[in-house]
Amino acid sequence: MFYSYLKETLRVNSLDLKKIYSKATFIVFILDDESYLKKLDFLNDYININFSNLISALKKTKSKEKIISTDLDREYIFVLIEEEIDSFFFTEKTYVHSKRLLENNFDEIVIIAPEYSRFEKIFVSEKTFYINILEGVYLACYQNKIYKERIIKFPKVFINANSDIVEDLKKNLEAIIKSSFIAKDLVNASPEEIYPSSICRITKSLFQKEKFLKVKVIDWKKLQKEKLFGLIFVGKGSAKKPAMMILEKKTKDAKFNVVLIGKGITFDSGGISLKPSSGMSDMKADMSGAAAIIAAFFALKNKKLKFNLIGLLPFAENMPSGESYKPGDIIRYSNGITVEVEDTDAEGRLILADALIYANKYNPDVIIDLATLTGAAVVALGENIAALYSNDDLLSADLIQAGLETNELLWKMPLFERYCKALESQVADLKNYGGKWAGSITAALFLKKFVGKKVKWAHIDIAGPSFKNNFLSFSKDYMSGFGTKLIRQFLLNLNEKI
Repeated sequence: MFYSYLKETLRVNSLDLKKIYSKATFIVFILDDESYLKKLDFLNDYININFSNLISALKKTKSKEKIISTDLDREYIFVLIEEEIDSFFFTEKTYVHSKRLLENNFDEIVIIAPEYSRFEKIFVSEKTFYINILEGVYLACYQNKIYKERIIKFPKVFINANSDIVEDLKKNLEAIIKSSFIAKDLVNASPEEIYPSSICRITKSLFQKEKFLKVKVIDWKKLQKEKLFGLIFVGKGSAKKPAMMILEKKTKDAKFNVVLIGKGITFDSGGISLKPSSGMSDMKADMSGAAAIIAAFFALKNKKLKFNLIGLLPFAENMPSGESYKPGDIIRYSNGITVEVEDTDAEGRLILADALIYANKYNPDVIIDLATLTGAAVVALGENIAALYSNDDLLSADLIQAGLETNELLWKMPLFERYCKALESQVADLKNYGGKWAGSITAALFLKKFVGKKVKWAHIDIAGPSFKNNFLSFSKDYMSGFGTKLIRQFLLNLNEKI
């Protein structure tokens, strides 16, 4: 009975089912639903379960979970699904249990899940439903062993999917997750090793065998010639000088040009406006936007795009020293806009402004910038949702859709022009800091001043979901690498529309 069930539900006719069962452990999602529980009767051939008693016991536990071990060193992990779940539920559960299973050398996992039709209101598609189930298993394979020998090895995963899409999904998802691990490695590494010139070298090395991509670097000596004065001011206080890296994926007969901009503050002390020491070690991840874009380019290496894709990544360390820029300084940008420095800890927008101006060299049709820009975005939306600002409703809708498909969620925020008053300066065109109220909005309005009038633009403030947090198990121990999957999916969806 068990083998026939697997053949029917796992859609893997060539599989050695006896061999799988002899090694695999099971993660079983259950519902308090008699018709569904009948489908799990096959488990009673191998483990004695009274589902009525099991569900009663699960309801009394805080976790709604129970692990049953057998004499054959296999485990059956039962997870009760109640009515109130969100799109992170399956990823969270498969991550937690897969991580422990992998640590105990289980490398074959069978997941038994309900039909997608029961969760249509939560997930945008059947494909997304399966991705969320499988993703937790693959994320559990990440280990922050940047300084140790590491081989990424994913376990064998089988799922009772009533769809032929799952096997293809697994192959694609493995490649996507490996790409996102690039971003995670970069943002979790020591800032002693990840700084402007080193990340440029690492990225060049990453793409050196790839003919599809050109990597250019504007180093410290060339920044003055290119008039990247925001980047010069922010980075000049560090012994590790700033640079801007350019990634170009050109396409013959391209339909249009897309520019991705990523904030690359490799360490943010706050500069002269020094941050509190508590939590400052996490500021190595203030280049999460740039890291996600590097990883997204890597994830797209085998994809033929119908448009030119350009990445502009300004890198700097924001450090206090005798050379540092100061509150009260005036920055004169190459497009003529002058900015009074109100707060040196509002540095991200200053380097992004340079990149937004520089983007005009590529006649962009679309610009998307990704940045850990403000704590205000975290206050507004918490640690799981990024703030989206845009001058184009269709672009916003496409980004939000990509977020739903990848579970890297966005929420559209207002570009309320009246708040520009907070950025007014008596001695310059703008101040770089508009005060504590509506800080995420005023930061976006500042950036908007540097965007061409005819360009479709989106700013994504990823300060919440990029850093470690305790709300999700898979982002509790490490910086997340948020944005890699989102940007990749958005670009692929855009490619299909052309």
